Amino acid sequence: MPRRAIRPLPLDDSCRSDLYSGLALGLGAGLTPEHTLQAVNDVCTGALAVPLSRARSAVSKGTGFSRALAQQGLLPALDRALVSAAEDAGRLDHVFDHLAERYQRAHARWQRMKGRLALPGFILVFAILVLPIPALFQARITTTDYAITTALLLALVAACVITARGVVRHWRSHGPPSLATRIARMLPLIGRLSRLHERADAVEALALNVASGVAAREALSNMRLATHNAVHRASLGKASACLEGGAPLAESLRKAELLDVAEGYALVSAGEQAGRLENVLERYARICHGQLDDVYDVLAQWIPVVVYLAVASVVAAGLLG
Repeated sequence: MPRRAIRPLPLDDSCRSDLYSGLALGLGAGLTPEHTLQAVNDVCTGALAVPLSRARSAVSKGTGFSRALAQQGLLPALDRALVSAAEDAGRLDHVFDHLAERYQRAHARWQRMKGRLALPGFILVFAILVLPIPALFQARITTTDYAITTALLLALVAACVITARGVVRHWRSHGPPSLATRIARMLPLIGRLSRLHERADAVEALALNVASGVAAREALSNMRLATHNAVHRASLGKASACLEGGAPLAESLRKAELLDVAEGYALVSAGEQAGRLENVLERYARICHGQLDDVYDVLAQWIPVVVYLAVASVVAAGLLG
């Protein structure tokens, strides 16, 4: 009985980008999958060493490349669908190169966010430590009260940060609950961010599938089965149904809200008619990622403002009290 794929390893975007980049370089240089895995394994340490070694052993015994990687938790579901299609088409290096670029872009985006949030975070911690000091000197609270209060507030902030990171990682691996997705879509900035993520991921995955020789209808079906996001799955199902009903790809994606009405629809429709769908989809995916960067920049500008206003409100309340 074949071994089932295990849950993907919890690799961060930078680590996954490095892994895929190494695989793309080895395969692009003409190495066999087995020798590529060996070469990547030689420079990897920590959590990747054992899974890569086991994947290489499985490939040497005749297991398919994408299957061997998935069995060791090295491929998330959507990535596995793309790599499997590329394996059949002989374009593994192309797909791994694009996947590495996607994860590197996500890592750089998150690093920029963290850099912009570092100062507001420091101010928040500083305010927690400093604001009770006047009450301490006025003997309204004891040293023990001060220590307990600040420790509890700092613990609360740390718990919120850890919980938020855990929720984001879980949602990225398993998809957010459909209710959470619908609520997020109702919020102006978060809703736009959610829709852009879905659009960019769908268009990029579709471009890679088309580049690997997979028909658009089959690609949409594969993407629908691979995604954990219930709302996104419904959108892909709607697009697939439209395509099966005879609608053009651009129209099917637009009806499923995976294309915007203006630029995206015009680009994909023109590429479909000119027989250059792969190139147009890749170009539109880059446009979507550029729009994502813009929304993240706006978000990074507003979060510090909220933190500053919260700290200022607390200070004002303390002074007035």
